[in-house]
Order: sequence, then structure tokens, then C-alpha cells
Amino acid sequence: MSKKVDDTLIPVPVGLLAQLKAMSAFRRYKTMSFEKVWDDIDGRCEEVEDNLSAVMNMVANSRIIFEVEKTEGVKEAEELVNEMMAKTQDEEGKMYMALIAKTLQKLNKRYEEENDK
Repeated sequence: MSKKVDDTLIPVPVGLLAQLKAMSAFRRYKTMSFEKVWDDIDGRCEEVEDNLSAVMNMVANSRIIFEVEKTEGVKEAEELVNEMMAKTQDEEGKMYMALIAKTLQKLNKRYEEENDK
């Protein structure tokens, strides 16, 4: 990819974003599905660039681990990483986890820089 994933734009309808916001804000829903929303977003990512959805999911998983570490502690983050590693035993999974580790380093560096000021 030629630019940072965070800066890559994909066309997502306002209705889909509104559904996602509603689901995350209220956490009470029967007619909406996170899986359907993410499948739609993944498809739109692939329309923009091959494998962009995989990159986005890797960055999202990195951010989840980062957030858990900062809010719940290192032990809880390590448990989450161990859970992910148990699901990714093949070579592709090992590469995926290495990319997550690299992204976590970048997130931690940015966090330290922003909080040292």
C-alpha cells in the first residue's frame, strides 16, 4: 500500500455508518447485525484495493489489544493475544500476528509521544 491504512478512504453509505453507530452506542439491537455490517465494509474495502479488508482487520485487532492493555492491563492483553495465537497456528497466522505486533509497536510509540508532551 502506498499510504497509511488510517488514511485510506473507502465509500461507505451513511446508512451503514448510522447503523454501526446505533449498534455501538446502545448495544441493544434485534434487527441489525455487526457481522452483516462488517461483511459489507469488508466488501467495500476489497472494491478499493485487494486485501484491504485483511489489513483493516489486522489494524482493528491491533487497536483492540492496545485498548485492552491501556484500560484493563498487560495481563488481560496477553490473554487476548494468547487467544488469538491459538486460532492462528499456521504460517499465515504467524505472519498475521507479527504484523499485529509491529502495529502495536507503532500505536505504543504514538501513544507515548502524544502523552509525553
